[in-house]
Formats: sequence, C-alpha cells, structure tokens
Amino acid sequence: MSVSHPSQLWPLPPELEREIFILASDSPGNIFSYLLVARRVHCWVEKLLYQKVTLSDDETACRFSSALLLRPAFAQVTVESLWLKGTVRVAAASEILRLCKGTTDLALWISPFHEPAASDALLECLDSLPLVRLSLPLSLICGSTSSVLAFLPAINLFSRLTHLELLDGWVLWGSAIGLASLPCLTHLSLRLSVSRTNGMLLRGILESDNMQALALLIPANDRDNAQDWLIDHGIRDRRVVLVDQLERQNILTGTPRAFWRYADCVVWWRSQHAVNPFDFPVISSGCIKGEGL
Repeated sequence: MSVSHPSQLWPLPPELEREIFILASDSPGNIFSYLLVARRVHCWVEKLLYQKVTLSDDETACRFSSALLLRPAFAQVTVESLWLKGTVRVAAASEILRLCKGTTDLALWISPFHEPAASDALLECLDSLPLVRLSLPLSLICGSTSSVLAFLPAINLFSRLTHLELLDGWVLWGSAIGLASLPCLTHLSLRLSVSRTNGMLLRGILESDNMQALALLIPANDRDNAQDWLIDHGIRDRRVVLVDQLERQNILTGTPRAFWRYADCVVWWRSQHAVNPFDFPVISSGCIKGEGL
C-alpha cells in the first residue's frame, strides 16, 4: 500500500499557509530560504524582506538601487524603514531615497565629507519623504559648526517628525536650533557632553508638553558623571534616559527603532513605580523583565 505525503492528505488553506510563513519570517535568517520554497511563498515574504533594509557599504547600496530601478512601483510602496551606514556615499543614499518614496523610518549614519553638492540634493530627497522617524548627523544636510547653523522649524522636513536623533556632538553646545519648537516631536536623542553642553537648552526642550522621551548618549562608563551634571543643572526628569555607547552596541540591536522602544520602556517603567528619575529597570529581550509593555 502506498503512503501519501501528508501535504497531499491534509492541504492547508492558503490563508493559513501564508500566515505561517509570515510569522516564521520574523527571524531574518529564514526569509532567504523561504523565497525558494514556491512562487506563491516568494510573493508572500518578499515584501517582508524589503520592508526594513540595512545597507553598510557603497557597493551594496549601488546594487540595491540598481535592482530597484527595475521595479520602481515595488520600491515606492514596499520599503518602509532604511538604515544606511558605513561607507555608503551621499550620492548613493540620495538615489535610494528617490526610489523608496514611502520610507517613514530612516537612519543615515554616513559621512557628508567631500560631497557638498550631493548633500544639497539629499535634503531635497528627505523633504519629499513621509518621514516620521529620522536619525542622522545634522551636518549631513546643514553643514558643520563652521558654517551657518540651521534653525530646524524653518525646514519643512523637521516639522513633521515625531522621533529625531541628531548624531552631532555640537548640537547642545551653544546656539539654539529650534528643537523645542518642533510641533510634532515627541522623542529626541542628542549627545551629552559634561564639559560643553548648555544646560539651558536641555531644560528648554523638557518644557515641551509633547516631549515623551529625551535620550542622551554619553561616553562608555560615564553614567555617574552625566547624572551628577544633570543634577547640578537642575534636571531631574523621568523622561531623560542616559544611554552609553556600550549599551547602544550591546543592548540596542537591530534597527534604530529598537532605540526608541528602549527609551519608551524605561520612561514607562519609571512612570509606573515610585523610583528615582535616574533609576533603570532590568531589560530582557527588549522589554522590562517580568512586566509587559
């Protein structure tokens, strides 16, 4: 007697089969193998593969944009989150952004040096995107501290953001750039320097009722100095989250959006407990150990 293959005896409904593959694709290492299972499975999981894209070198970035040039409609509606870093050049980043017109979450961790004209084109690309979350060095689009500093509310791009991370160390040194006046901003991340940061600028930002989390990136193993500096400048606020460089590398893995989840997790925990504004919960797998969020 011949024995039929189980899939022939009990075929799964297409809707259930699709849901199984989508859930299993949460593990990035699985998606590439699923693309080869069957044409229908390829259609299901390909969009998941392109929703969140990380590119670390210019050669790969150029290949990526060349592939998307063949499918402009797909690129426009599929790519939602981009993390461009490493050796990716500004010109390549601009070309990708022109194709991925639906991007809402963007991290540009690239260098602006030697490409001033390309930086101007980059700002135009950014302004045309429906961005909600943005992480970048401000000098990438507005020049360095030696040039005219930007007043961010005057730039349309920044008036729409809810989450903003500026990687430049000089942002809090002296002149205000309008961070406290951005109408939609609820989450902000800046570099804190105990020797150069202007405490008045930080206090002004925290006066905003919209501000839900202010993450301050500090050098590794410098938390005590940073906390003392905040207290000395009259800043004791549960919305302030100190994050040192080692923590960011070791805990905040994955896309930059994980950084905001971490900050929200800490602020929420403080709001639920009678704790010191600088206390931290035990974090497990991106959330608070023992408590849901």
